[in-house]
Amino acid sequence: MSTTGTYYADAADNCVRTYDASVWATCVEGGQPIIRTATNTWAQIMCASDSGLYAEEMFVWFDTSDIPAGNVIESATLSLAFIDNYTTVHQFDINCYVGGAADIIATTDWIKASEMAGKTLVAKYTVTAGFNTWNTYYALTSQGSALADAIVKEGKTRLALVPSALTGGAPDDAHDAFIQIYPTNAGTTYRPKLVVVHSEPTGKPMSVLKHFYIPSLGGINGQL
Repeated sequence: MSTTGTYYADAADNCVRTYDASVWATCVEGGQPIIRTATNTWAQIMCASDSGLYAEEMFVWFDTSDIPAGNVIESATLSLAFIDNYTTVHQFDINCYVGGAADIIATTDWIKASEMAGKTLVAKYTVTAGFNTWNTYYALTSQGSALADAIVKEGKTRLALVPSALTGGAPDDAHDAFIQIYPTNAGTTYRPKLVVVHSEPTGKPMSVLKHFYIPSLGGINGQL
């Protein structure tokens, strides 16, 4: 029988922002990083230009320790609720990877643009041009079984949300990739949500050979 667990991202510092005054390549490789804390009223996934060049990644973790180590993960769905944006939304993907080394993130958690090609994409959501629907959950699309495979049983599942525009050209007013998301301190109404369906194994392998005795066959001994 399957069990469905619903998990909300735990409150912790949740965003790393990088900046450079004019060189996009420096920005996306982690130039001048800062931590945006959970006390903010929003988190951001963005590549934007405003008195310089900015990029921001969001890191979330879920306490999935109640899932037994032997259970089978049947499916996993990550959902985000968007708040608003400062500029016209231009289409980009929110890419989800395994990321974040601890409950409290560090600037070293930043996923560089040059590292993205070597990481496994586990899920993504395409923010369409002109997007303006807020305060509603939207599910990311898992890449095959990659998101289910990323669930940590009897532990914490850590994920990074990265704008696909990180690997594109420098943003400007016509190409900003920018969306605001409810942060990890937003309560269970809108903060990032992970739903995991899991079940016990359907069968147990026979690991021990057993002797048997059949009196009706004249006491033949054998092994099973």
